[in-house]
Amino acid sequence: MNDDTLLYRVINPDKLFQAGKISSQAFRPRKTDNKRLSVYEGDQITPEAAWQHYTSDLENLPSCTVRSVPADFIGV
Repeated sequence: MNDDTLLYRVINPDKLFQAGKISSQAFRPRKTDNKRLSVYEGDQITPEAAWQHYTSDLENLPSCTVRSVPADFIGV
């Protein structure tokens, strides 16, 4: 991973939009994240593959979108 790496956060529909924007809760760790934000490393996977993994490979978890953020956005 380098400074230009994007991280992909798969957004669960329970973190729906507020005023047309994704809620900031979508970028906060959930209890199932063990106090760490779960993301996919863009150097290793595409956004489409991240969404596929999240929605199909991980017990059919729901998702409404994938968003990319730079690693320094979340302090990696």
